[in-house]
Amino acid sequence: WRDGAPDARQIILLTPRKPRIKRADLDTLLLVTLGKRLAFPVDAAPLLHYLCDEAPVAAEEFFRNFEKDFEREELSDLLAVLSEHGVLGLRASRA
Repeated sequence: WRDGAPDARQIILLTPRKPRIKRADLDTLLLVTLGKRLAFPVDAAPLLHYLCDEAPVAAEEFFRNFEKDFEREELSDLLAVLSEHGVLGLRASRA
């Protein structure tokens, strides 16, 4: 996620069902999936909704859509966390 290589691939959900996004408190969202409750700041809401609603999506498109509001490192960190928890992964783009 951090070396730029994923841009040519698609981000896919690895979960059997679409993850749910809940509000934990004023500052925190929970992504509920796979028996886990992953906490994120509320600023991540558009990113999480986009990934849950649009996947599979080209990684390049994801970065392009959010580069005005988030640093690339922040976007990569979010994808890395979701990947580490088995929520999403990468696959080769279809031509």
